[in-house]
Parts: sequence; structure tokens; C-alpha cells
Amino acid sequence: MDSNDAITGRPDMVRILCLACSSEGFLAFKHALKNSRYSAVTASTSDQAVAICVSEIVAAAVVDAKSHSGSGMVSCKNLKGVRASLPVILLEDRVGGRESQLPEGVDAVVPISSRTDLRNKLDELIKKAETRAAGV
Repeated sequence: MDSNDAITGRPDMVRILCLACSSEGFLAFKHALKNSRYSAVTASTSDQAVAICVSEIVAAAVVDAKSHSGSGMVSCKNLKGVRASLPVILLEDRVGGRESQLPEGVDAVVPISSRTDLRNKLDELIKKAETRAAGV
């Protein structure tokens, strides 16, 4: 999948970096962001995600925990290494208690099956990041 594959292309939309290694992951992102204010820029490798984070304006990153046989955690750390203020959400099949002990580089863990939870968490984390950037 091309790293510049925009799921929706309206210029007034908030761009989200989505990292998944499978077509199922990309379809989950597409479904989750459908009819929302978000558009996705997709990456299929950690290196692509970092390059996008460096070269393009994205408001947050969403990483499929299954990406690259468990290297999703490494991808989260790499993204934070490039832009420490970037909100990073990890999508997992089972969240169960992870909210209190987040992996390094992860701001939130959301169930992959919950489109509403993902959108709500994106709203919350992007608002926090904008508030910090504004110095409020």
C-alpha cells in the first residue's frame, strides 16, 4: 500500500498517520475513520511511518499492535523519537488494564474493534496536544 494513500482527501480534514502491515489493518483504519473529520496517511513499515512523520503534517499516529510481528511498540518509540509531542495510539485486540501501564511511546491503547473509542481518543489527545502547543 502506498504511504501517501489518503483514505479521504478533503483538505479541511485532520490528517492521522496510520501504521498497519496488513490489508485487514488498513481496512480497520478506513472503517474507523469513515464519516469523521479525520483522513489517514498510511504506512506499511515503521521506516515509512517515521519518514511521513518527518515530512508531513500529521496530528496523531495510530499503530496496529500486530504491525510487523509485534514491532508496533518499536514503531511507537521511533515516532516519539522523531516528534515527542505526537499523540500515539496503539490498537490492540484486548486492552484489559493496559491503560494504567502504557508501553513506552504510547499515549493510549484502544480496542481495534471500537471505532467510537478510537475517534474519541483521537479527539481527546489532539485537543491536549493543541493546548500544550498553545501554551495554555
